[in-house]
Amino acid sequence: MPRKRASGVLAAACCALAGCPASVEILPESLPNAAEGLVYSQDLAVAAEGSFSWYPIGGTLPQGLALSAETGLIAGTPRESGSFSFTVGARAASLLPLTAERTYTLNVIPRLVVARSVAPARVGEAYSQALSASGGVPPYAFSVVGLPAGLSFDPDTGIISGVPLNDYDRLPIRIVAVDSGDPRQTASTDTRLTVKAAAVSITTASLPAAKVGETYSATLTAAGGKRPLRWAVVAGVLAPPAPADELKLDPGTGRISGRPAVAGTRSFTVKVTDDDVPPTTDTRALTLEVLP
Repeated sequence: MPRKRASGVLAAACCALAGCPASVEILPESLPNAAEGLVYSQDLAVAAEGSFSWYPIGGTLPQGLALSAETGLIAGTPRESGSFSFTVGARAASLLPLTAERTYTLNVIPRLVVARSVAPARVGEAYSQALSASGGVPPYAFSVVGLPAGLSFDPDTGIISGVPLNDYDRLPIRIVAVDSGDPRQTASTDTRLTVKAAAVSITTASLPAAKVGETYSATLTAAGGKRPLRWAVVAGVLAPPAPADELKLDPGTGRISGRPAVAGTRSFTVKVTDDDVPPTTDTRALTLEVLP
């Protein structure tokens, strides 16, 4: 016990002679935010002269960050987001019994991620696609590179809109987002925009007349759509059920052929369906005059 009292008196005397500060603190008082996946670096310092060693006391640093025992630097790349509380200490590298500690809370902002998915567009049809992102700190500012003719991007609304003029199979575009956090994050993604061909549309307006007992052939036509096309009679009657060589519609080619057996006017509706997903369709009412 006497030895301890002497040691304390000696330390106090040394401090008095050296001009030790009444209290020692670690600076800064708080830590700036970090962001998941971004390099982070923050120096800690003691408000006193001399060299200090650093050590953790309690709590947990985010995965990817470490405290340097020699310099007091907290550095690394956070691999997780959230709020992390921890206490660090500093000890003087001298005979003077100077120590300090401070508890910090470090906020790690989630990584900013841009959504890659964009809905397909179609030639000749109005298109609208709102861009989205997650993580970071909203609101986000977007930009887009590589849009086809007829489509444009409004940075105020974050919406791609317009009427595309040409079809494309997986056109490459780049979307860039910047968040409102501190630190500010920038993220980009390369994605593909498919612009489908115009919806299928029947172009046959009328059919040539047929004659009883004579071979007949006429092919229905359509524009747009994804091939192959499928044709069907969905209303009315193209031909009576017999005889077997009466007029028939080939579903694969759209060709009406055969030998009509009965004179008169035949009214019916044809439908065409393309091979898109989902498919586009069109219908048209037609009449066929069968002369005696």
